[in-house]
Amino acid sequence: MSVRKKMVVDTSHPNSCVTVVECEEDLTLDKIRHNTLTSSAQVIAFYDEQLKLNKLNLVDESLSLLEYDALLDEKDDLALMSKNNYLINILVYIPSKDLLLGFPLDDFASTLEGEACEARSLLNRLVDTLVQEQNDIDDKQISPVKSQNLLKQFGLISDIRPVFVQVQEQHSTSPICFNLSSSLYSSPIDIVANVISSKLSAYNPTMINEERMEIIKQYRSRYWLQAFGCEERLFGTKPLIQSHYVQTCLRLDKPLYFKLTNIENTTGNGKKRCIAMIQEVERKKSQKFGGRSNEIRQVANEKDIACRYFSLRILSGQLIPADEFDEVKIIIGLYHDTQPLFPGSIIESRSVDTSNPDWQQEIKFNITLVNLPPASKLCCSIHFHRRRKSLLISDKWICIGWANLNIFNHNSCLIQGRQEVRFWPTETNNSKTTASMYGFNERALAGINPDRSYPTIELEFPSYEYQIAALSPHNEDLEETEEDTDFYDWLRSIEFELTEQSRAELWDRRYECMHVPEALPRWLKCVNWSKRDDVLEAYKVVQNWPTKNIDPLMTALELLDVDYPDPFVRFSAVRLLDTRIDDDRLLPVILQIVQAVKNEPYHDSALARFLLKRSLLNQQVGHFFYWHSKAEIKNPQYKVRFGLLLEAYLRYCGEYAKVLGRQVRTVDKLTFIAETIQNSTHDELYNQKDYFANLLTRENYTQNLQYFRSPVDHNIELGQLDLEHCRIMSSARRPLWLRWTNGSEYAEHYFPTFDLIFKNGDDLRQDMLALQFIQMIDIIWKGDGLDLSLLPYGCLATGYCSGLIEVVKNSKTIMNIQRLDGLKGQFQFDASALYRWIAKNNPGADELKSAIDLFTRSCAGYCVITYVLGAADRYPDNIMVTERGQLFHINFGHILGNFKKKYGIRRERTKLVLIDDFVRVITNNNTDTNPIETREFRNFKKLCINGYRILRRQYRQIVCLFKLMMNCDLTELNGEADMAYLRHTFAIDLGANEQEACDRFEQVLLDSYKSSVKTRVDWVFHALHHIES
Repeated sequence: MSVRKKMVVDTSHPNSCVTVVECEEDLTLDKIRHNTLTSSAQVIAFYDEQLKLNKLNLVDESLSLLEYDALLDEKDDLALMSKNNYLINILVYIPSKDLLLGFPLDDFASTLEGEACEARSLLNRLVDTLVQEQNDIDDKQISPVKSQNLLKQFGLISDIRPVFVQVQEQHSTSPICFNLSSSLYSSPIDIVANVISSKLSAYNPTMINEERMEIIKQYRSRYWLQAFGCEERLFGTKPLIQSHYVQTCLRLDKPLYFKLTNIENTTGNGKKRCIAMIQEVERKKSQKFGGRSNEIRQVANEKDIACRYFSLRILSGQLIPADEFDEVKIIIGLYHDTQPLFPGSIIESRSVDTSNPDWQQEIKFNITLVNLPPASKLCCSIHFHRRRKSLLISDKWICIGWANLNIFNHNSCLIQGRQEVRFWPTETNNSKTTASMYGFNERALAGINPDRSYPTIELEFPSYEYQIAALSPHNEDLEETEEDTDFYDWLRSIEFELTEQSRAELWDRRYECMHVPEALPRWLKCVNWSKRDDVLEAYKVVQNWPTKNIDPLMTALELLDVDYPDPFVRFSAVRLLDTRIDDDRLLPVILQIVQAVKNEPYHDSALARFLLKRSLLNQQVGHFFYWHSKAEIKNPQYKVRFGLLLEAYLRYCGEYAKVLGRQVRTVDKLTFIAETIQNSTHDELYNQKDYFANLLTRENYTQNLQYFRSPVDHNIELGQLDLEHCRIMSSARRPLWLRWTNGSEYAEHYFPTFDLIFKNGDDLRQDMLALQFIQMIDIIWKGDGLDLSLLPYGCLATGYCSGLIEVVKNSKTIMNIQRLDGLKGQFQFDASALYRWIAKNNPGADELKSAIDLFTRSCAGYCVITYVLGAADRYPDNIMVTERGQLFHINFGHILGNFKKKYGIRRERTKLVLIDDFVRVITNNNTDTNPIETREFRNFKKLCINGYRILRRQYRQIVCLFKLMMNCDLTELNGEADMAYLRHTFAIDLGANEQEACDRFEQVLLDSYKSSVKTRVDWVFHALHHIES
């Protein structure tokens, strides 16, 4: 007699409870249904209740029971529903959210309190609404504008190119390839229409034109173009030339190959669950500001309350370290952005004994409730003192913690009653103390420390019979003003500085300021946020501020900085992004926008909703939103905020969660391998190649390290590991050099292999910032008609201390090129080694001329960038050149003038690298005359100065990109002192005009070349150090 096999089935209920059911494998679904009910999930429906478990091919042995109302879109199957109104469904396997978040979701949810719980519910309802609206999205597009600059970048005269489109017939084994002559400004829909038209002409040449056009109109939006050799899919009306795949093919002079793919066949049922499949969609209406309930009253309407002064009472403290200190005091400041709200808004409590920390002290601020701005906050710090009993004991007060508290809660209501304030430790992750003289951390989020082991105080705020609302804007018209050209020029000037006198003038002439639309962030600096009437006037000005002729992206980014905490101002910035910025412009600054979430006063904000919306509507945006957010999860200050955002995104990103899950598992495996290698003995590393190969091919490792989407570029499918070319690199952290085959179809038409470097133990977020900065500079220069051939290769921080770096193909470091000449080149005795290497790889006069031109432009670009960025460690192994002659810099571990020093002497003695080797290439190996006097060098110098001039005009934009990263706890970007380097670089601090600044930069350029001997000496010692190590 055979024994029936049993299975354990976990089922979850709508109330989040889980039932474990042990049942026999041939038990019918009908019988299981009576014992289990679960919430909805990504499902495959089974209507036949007589099916047996062993016939279902369960992936994770999980079942769910859904009410039929949950599947109302399955109209054709309504007749199959049973009398009990429940339906058995298989839970399709999706990677655990614990894996994707990096911590247990249940533990995370259990720690949420108050605002975080409400924000979690609101954000999840938002993304659920987005999913429901996706079916109604209309693919209405704006006609693209042709840009001749794009053609010039690729050396093209005409925009007409051959485009090959492969079509697989339904009942045919061999595909058909259509050769179309199309404009690079054509859209994917245009290409699909041409293919359909060509196919109809071939099969039915007698078809009348009206019928042909009707068929084309009906079917052209049902297909997208799948690029050969990568996973990029083109759809909608975006021009072909804006595609990354097309630009790569043009740069390498490769033909354009696409495969026509039916959208419905590709996405299947998952389309309803993953709204990121179609990248171009019509933007929905922007968010609305406000929306309070009626029972909340405006403080201005309650005269008996409006004139009361804002106050609080410090009650008592807990977990005060009485064994270590004798006295304790609290300092409390009333702040708006990073500045005190008004003079005298910082108050110090009396000191009490740590053995009995009971203050019972009232703190009253000199501001009435009616004048409190919506973004006001309390900054608190706790200070301890040890009574001096001997000379060995310091008599100073020591600050050991800080905390921030919003005056108005997330519902825009005045804080009331008792509030517990648990302090954060003063030391941050990089062991630097807060810069404030009061111990405050003004830039940090409001919220208490979740770790209950830290000192805590209890504050009490006055209570009222009803909720008191913050100020909100009202619609009012503005009066007309006359124009003043001199005033406008001053307002636009990059030398603009706000003084007390100019602050008053800007406020008095606020309506005139509106004639300079880009001056909105500057004008907001003059608002007195401690006066109710001024705040209401500011709202009126912001509502009516003209935004048609501004750069919406840069204005929005400026307003999302921590200096602009007002909810309505930040909402106005998000509205600019939502209505004026498409995803192509958003992607280069997605890093800064994710960081700007830290500046929001509440978890649920217009910016958080905007990011979720765009991430769900565009897979590429969602990809980088996920990784940039995940990199912040380990910081306890931001864990709740980014945890809420990631949970909401992962609930509804659909099948793309599988892609992210594969990437996370790969990064986890690589991290383990890297840590194993870092802790390995010298004997274990004796045969590095075999040792590394054994680690990569361990059980359960190979399947996780192959055939997954690249985290660095989500359009690339990485295939098999090429163990022959995988190696452990020699630097201190033992980075891993990894090579994969191209896992996409028709790889031979793109790139056969992809190389990535995995680093563990290094914070790559600073490298990522530098490379993103280079990408933005490239956009700025090209927008001004200047192409300096920059190469911002891919880099992605997967955490605080790990990440992946793209390896640029067919390139070598300057050090490796010089090594080809033996010791003579390596020790800087031969300046022609680089020129000979480029000439060898570019035989023929035309090829060499093109390579020299590419080298000249790229060298000029990086001379400007490394000077502006203040990049240090510019040694020959941090500068690379491709075989085509394109120079680029790598490894940006030290920026903003943080040059290394030894014995107090700066190692690098020039502000940028311009050595004889580079000038030899620029001047085509000219050794007869002084290189500075040649036409080629003058042209090079002109490119450098022009590039510098353009960047100086964009000074505000550059500063904005860096300021938004100041909350990252990067070692070399955490205060205004670091930003001062940019002011010095552009001669702003010297009061120089544009021409004077350019002359100063020209002198730096010439001095660097004249001092190239010093650079070469530095490089010699660097080479000797590497030989010794």
